[in-house]
Amino acid sequence: MINLSIMLKNITTKKQPLISITIDQDVLSLIILKKTDKVYQIASCKQLPLEKNITIKAISSIIKKALNGKKAYAAFSINHSKVIYKNINIAKNIQPTELNKFIKFSIEKQTGESIKKIIIDYHQNISATANKQNISIYATEYNNIAEYLKIAKQCKLKIKFIDINSHALTRAINSQITTDKIVMALDITKSQLLVCLIENKELIYTNEKIFSLQNSSSPKEIIEQIANEIQLCLITTNKHPENIFLTGDINNLQAALKKTHETIDQHLFTPTLFEKNNAAINETTALLPCMAIAYGLALRLKNA
Repeated sequence: MINLSIMLKNITTKKQPLISITIDQDVLSLIILKKTDKVYQIASCKQLPLEKNITIKAISSIIKKALNGKKAYAAFSINHSKVIYKNINIAKNIQPTELNKFIKFSIEKQTGESIKKIIIDYHQNISATANKQNISIYATEYNNIAEYLKIAKQCKLKIKFIDINSHALTRAINSQITTDKIVMALDITKSQLLVCLIENKELIYTNEKIFSLQNSSSPKEIIEQIANEIQLCLITTNKHPENIFLTGDINNLQAALKKTHETIDQHLFTPTLFEKNNAAINETTALLPCMAIAYGLALRLKNA
């Protein structure tokens, strides 16, 4: 069994820049953080187009250019659909070696795959009882993060963590709300739609759907796809969000969304990043809805 927490061991020093990286089908999003006066601030936000069938080497070159050749600590995101999640309650007094064996057995049984092909991470949750601890287990095939490891090696990046896109999006949305109400986040790209339902700032539902956001798609078709996924979420959870946050590639949806006031409660996602007086924020605020997941990574990265 490979423990992701050990494999991607945290580095204690933070003198080098931090960079959060998300790679969509045709877009690379980067947020670079630099430390000034003991506080991390946004140095730059970039969303860069990727050519079809672009190579890992070419992506690495883009990242190295953005960093001006400097070394950095990095965080990547992985699609929720590529991760197996399991929540278990287990005795508090279990020994680490026994816990590892149990997790190994549990994941092998669930996936039917050899543990040698799987990357596993797990952590203890806050919720617990007198005799039981609650543990969240995440597992993915090694091949799903292989390209990130290659990019890190070519760019001389030290990986702090690889996060799940739905968790990063939840973190970004939570930074924008002050109450524990139920909210929904829809992250739209040209290739997929990610739906997250958040209650009391906890992710309670998520779903990914292959999404066609092409120039040939009519506004009606786009809205129908979004409405269907919203309805699926409402039926599955029997929860009704007070707000719906739209993130991702929303510029192409503006005209269509103006016609949907009765079915979609629109609240444009406009984060305030770390320090309101940071000049870089004013220059990049318009980009931020399409960089919500990268922003969620950055929020975790600055505290890692």
